[in-house]
Amino acid sequence: MKQKLQTWLPALPAVIIMCIIFAFSSAEARESSGSSTGFSRFLVRTESFLFGKHWDEEEILFYAEKIEGGVRKCAHITEYMALALSVGFFLMTRKLNELRVVFYSVLFSVLYAASDEFHQLFVAGRSGKSADVVIDSLGAVFGVMLLILINESRVRKGIR
Repeated sequence: MKQKLQTWLPALPAVIIMCIIFAFSSAEARESSGSSTGFSRFLVRTESFLFGKHWDEEEILFYAEKIEGGVRKCAHITEYMALALSVGFFLMTRKLNELRVVFYSVLFSVLYAASDEFHQLFVAGRSGKSADVVIDSLGAVFGVMLLILINESRVRKGIR
């Protein structure tokens, strides 16, 4: 039992990230938009504070609406970067060569992104978008690039 736990425990971060992505995708359109708007407002308020701009609520909302689309796309990239990275770390424990780790990490992440967009077809007010799968795939590629950099750094330091 302990051996099986040790074998599959490294997959836990990927499973957790998949659950988080699923939870975000399960939110109805109004709730999802509210989260994005709230985070966009937070970013704009932070900028206003840090740079002494003293914007009122109307200006904060104006700028928050301007950046909301970009914030949503950055969230997609970040989620799938984390997923590919965590899948890659798990696959590295399976003693696969680096090329296979990269390939399977990206493939798994892209397939999960496609299934996530399909899932959104059944959520009120949401729609599955192939453009989001492309953006998610870009995040996965960034994730494996980061994985390669981390792995190369470990190899240079003699850590394996």
